[in-house]
Amino acid sequence: MPVSLKTKPILTLGFGLGGVLLVWELLDQQLALLGEWGLWGVSALGLALWGLRRRAAPAPVNAKISPLTLTQVNQERRRLQTLFNQIRETAPELDLADLQTALDALENPAPISLFTGAIGGPKGSGKTSLFNQLRQAPGLAALDWQEYVHADPDPETWPLPKADFLLWVVGADLGEQDWRALQRLQRHHYPLFLIFNKQDCYAPAARSEILTQLQSQVAALTPAPPVIPLGAAPRPILVRRYGEDGQSQEFWEPVPADLGSLPTALATLTATQTETLRLGRQWRACQALQEQAKARLDLYRRRQASPIIEKYQWLAAGAAAVNPLPAVDLLATAAINGQMALDLGTFYQQSLSLDQAQILAAALGEVMLKLGLTELATQALGAVLKSQPLTYGLGGAVQGAAAAYLTRLAGFSLLDYWESQPLFGPTETAPNLERLRVAVQGVLSQNPLRDWAPRLLRQTADQPLLNNL
Repeated sequence: MPVSLKTKPILTLGFGLGGVLLVWELLDQQLALLGEWGLWGVSALGLALWGLRRRAAPAPVNAKISPLTLTQVNQERRRLQTLFNQIRETAPELDLADLQTALDALENPAPISLFTGAIGGPKGSGKTSLFNQLRQAPGLAALDWQEYVHADPDPETWPLPKADFLLWVVGADLGEQDWRALQRLQRHHYPLFLIFNKQDCYAPAARSEILTQLQSQVAALTPAPPVIPLGAAPRPILVRRYGEDGQSQEFWEPVPADLGSLPTALATLTATQTETLRLGRQWRACQALQEQAKARLDLYRRRQASPIIEKYQWLAAGAAAVNPLPAVDLLATAAINGQMALDLGTFYQQSLSLDQAQILAAALGEVMLKLGLTELATQALGAVLKSQPLTYGLGGAVQGAAAAYLTRLAGFSLLDYWESQPLFGPTETAPNLERLRVAVQGVLSQNPLRDWAPRLLRQTADQPLLNNL
């Protein structure tokens, strides 16, 4: 579909400034130095984005975790129903029938006959040994167990356990990963127990010191989980036995597991905190339904947004291929990215003004420049090739392919950036540079230039670029 410049004010501004620079170059060939024109381009771009101000992202605030109430869970259900209604208005084609059925079932949940506990912790802390002991411990028949294992070093990326409470097992002090995992699990309303395992590995004085340290560390959590020392699989002890003849015999004698006060604590939890466990399960079920609905909506939006990115990708390639000046390419790319941000924002309910779209495009370009993307070298090579009459056509193809790749990278980075925000949240007043950086790096890793370069060069050479202008 042809692009109308009358309805694209950012493109009009960018191409207008580019035209001024191009005319200036033709009038004064003596000053056509790349470095000078790079400065002129940046200056003109600065005028176009006059008023740009960087704002630091607010520091995250850790809210105090209060026990869930029935009122809170009901509010969460109503909020999720409102979210489903908004999704239906935005994307009527999406099928949410199964999610709606699951949400309706939460209004009158079936009684819980079996609670599930998850056992997590760092590698080598004794999770499996404790798991085996608890499965055969008397008095815990009403509990089911699962191990909570994870490979990614970042606890924020771990899938939440499908359990009602969690035992976090350590063999020493809490590490950074332990602490972050406990904070995240508590934010999702899991009752927690901190298990100090492998006590037999320490002398009594060291054992007492570590226990005190663990209690001090978890006191910062609200509520603070109880710290329970135990030995799920104690080391065998060396026994020397003397016979009547005075001869001695040495052998290793196994030591039975010592679960300490854990069975009593678990029995108390399931007997007195049934309502807390039930509310936590319902609240997390609401969160899981929201994630499923968001995933479907994100996929729907991407299918709609991809043709828009494709269109601007080739528009950028055309602008780069026909302009002999790097400064004009710079302005055209900035204008195209700004207009693309304006158009893509409509799919994500981002009520961007012209100024906000320009600022977002400028921030995105700043992040891409700071990352030192390799395609910028390809753009510079294209400028050199275009300066020679015999290689002008090849240079245009290389530069056009670089512009297409940059624009594609920018477009899908914007989609990732907006998908990291809450659904139907307010439009940000200033771009978050850190989240933009994460989005660009994520898209870059999925679309490396070495894989795209051959295809882009072929497509750029065959693309009817000027028809879109």
